[in-house]
Amino acid sequence: MLHRNRPFWGIAHGDRSDRVDGNNTPRYALFFWFLQFGRFAAINMASRTSLKLVLSSEVRLIDLIHMAAEKVAQVAGFDADESLNLGLAVREAAINAIIHGNGSDPNLEVHVTLTASDEGFSAHIADEGEGFDPDAAPDPTKGDNLLATSGRGLLLMRSFVDDIVYSRRAPRGMEVILRKRRTTS
Repeated sequence: MLHRNRPFWGIAHGDRSDRVDGNNTPRYALFFWFLQFGRFAAINMASRTSLKLVLSSEVRLIDLIHMAAEKVAQVAGFDADESLNLGLAVREAAINAIIHGNGSDPNLEVHVTLTASDEGFSAHIADEGEGFDPDAAPDPTKGDNLLATSGRGLLLMRSFVDDIVYSRRAPRGMEVILRKRRTTS
């Protein structure tokens, strides 16, 4: 919420680690403000547009990644429903990078690159930890997994995007690439 007597960055809160140069300006304030109040129109993309985020491995930052992914999907020309789905797919990939890849270690970072282009939307999510093995994840549609409280992220990702590519990074970590093509009507 914006306050009349405070600059717009009053909407972001955090300890000194969230501040830039110790000057009391939150690191992500302008970006957060733009995501909260900025408007994107579904446009015919003329060129490639990318947004890069480098965040510490803290689950509290997932909403920021999700909002950014939704907005970039809108820039790529996807409607509100598709943009929400793409935001959810990126959210799940980022949660996997934070929890399973980096072990929720705030000293390790998650690198997210979101791209809108004529072809559609892509997201690159990379961790700096041990990574995770998507093949080792249990099938959430089988047996006892049906009642599990987690474990559906990969299933959601597969249902919302056209392509998923997993690759190991040197010397450590995993990168997940999500792609969704725009269909022309």
